[in-house]
Amino acid sequence: VVEVLHPKPGEVVFDLCAAPGIKSAQIAQMMGNEGFVHAIDYSSGRMKNLKTFLRRMEATNVEPIIADARKALPLNTRADRVLLDPPCSGTGVFWKAPAMKWSTTESTVRRLSRIQSGLIESAAESVKTGGTLVYSTCSIMVEENEMVIEHLLRSRPEFALVEAAPRLGSPGLRGLAKCQRLYPHSHDANGCVIAKLVRGD
Repeated sequence: VVEVLHPKPGEVVFDLCAAPGIKSAQIAQMMGNEGFVHAIDYSSGRMKNLKTFLRRMEATNVEPIIADARKALPLNTRADRVLLDPPCSGTGVFWKAPAMKWSTTESTVRRLSRIQSGLIESAAESVKTGGTLVYSTCSIMVEENEMVIEHLLRSRPEFALVEAAPRLGSPGLRGLAKCQRLYPHSHDANGCVIAKLVRGD
């Protein structure tokens, strides 16, 4: 996912729903600790663990921020790149945590889809013109992925879904072939969906 985001030294990057901080640390490493990474999460407990992890990884250009990413962020700048890895049903990891199947219902997926749609709207607002938004979940449900992307493309026509590199897995569903889908049974990986969007004028 971070390789698809492709952060560069000197840029401003927002990592939304950032805890436990693995992606924030990888972003910092790809940037050579040059530039600014704002790692945003709403949970003070998870943020404490994130800070500990970032110190251990020597990610010195990451600023942890406790905030609800569904609302206006406490930042007076927009980002070159935004990564949104929102809460999801985790259906892509059922293969290694099968007990999750019995606690995931249709209403759970619908509720999460509403949260994800709100988060991606807020994330889009944080992207500067010409900037990149990468959306990813470890769910394989269309309600949490392609339908969330469709919602954004309808509400924010300045965004376009683009091809992502590296290109892995299978094409997205519902005509969104530029999304990437990975499945445990065919790609020997956690199930996930990745979408890369660019903000035009």
